[in-house]
Amino acid sequence: MDATQQIEQAKSKFKPVTVDRLAPPTLDLGHLAIFDPNALQESHKPRSDDLERYLTSISRDSAQLLYNAIFALDTSADADGVFVDLPLPITQVPREKPLPKEKAQTRWEKFAKEKGIQKRKKSRMEYDEATGEYRPRWGYGSAKNDAANDWLIPVPKNADPYQDMYEQKREEKKERIEKNKKQQIRNAAEAAAVERGEDPRVARKRELEAKLRMSKKATASAGVFDRKLDGDIKLKGIKRQFAPTVGDGSVERDSASNVATRVLKKQDEKTSGSIKVQKATGMLQRADERKNRDRKRAAGDDDRKGGGKKRKFK
Repeated sequence: MDATQQIEQAKSKFKPVTVDRLAPPTLDLGHLAIFDPNALQESHKPRSDDLERYLTSISRDSAQLLYNAIFALDTSADADGVFVDLPLPITQVPREKPLPKEKAQTRWEKFAKEKGIQKRKKSRMEYDEATGEYRPRWGYGSAKNDAANDWLIPVPKNADPYQDMYEQKREEKKERIEKNKKQQIRNAAEAAAVERGEDPRVARKRELEAKLRMSKKATASAGVFDRKLDGDIKLKGIKRQFAPTVGDGSVERDSASNVATRVLKKQDEKTSGSIKVQKATGMLQRADERKNRDRKRAAGDDDRKGGGKKRKFK
């Protein structure tokens, strides 16, 4: 076998790198995708035995066209290997996540928009003429936080001459920080109300009313014996109703029976059909005992009110 026959035999093991298509496919190298508009042959039905081989052949040819286009791009080599720069994608694909919602504006942003105030972007660093260096405008390392600049603090005319101005400056800084935190919490609450489709003022009013109701119930009497104020909000709640201690015993018996029925139903749901009869019997027995005690107590009150016999103690 000569060399020509060996070469031809070796070529027969591999398919050619050139692919002929009736309609040229669309290549999107940015997404490493290929779109073939050519129709499938009608002779290959889904029930045919060679359907799998036919689809594999079509996929192989499409992948070959994609590889040919990639190897035609400009390459660059370094210590990690050979790379190609892919072009920008041309096919628009749907987003993985929904579009971010527009952030609610703060009070200052609304005010600046109404007044036409535009924010001027300043650089992070500024030149300090005292030191001749560039220093941050705010935060750590800024000229405002330099302790060397506070070696002397003038005392205002209307201030107490014995007041510690350094302590006053520290307290003012703490107050500014606390005020800023409160404003951030307020802006977050207003933004949450806007996202829910509510008016921030209405939501704030409802929140204050809820806190007021909670504070009124924080006393020992749960707000029952507190002094009422003018224009005070009347609390709305469930009023407890107590059954009379003297009367028909059938009402109390029915009430105890309803309680036992509810307990048995809950136990039935928890234990999947097993009923605790002893617990229900004990509840009925305790209800009867309470009824007897109430009847005896009522009878004793009637005897004392009606002038019953007085006992003599020797």
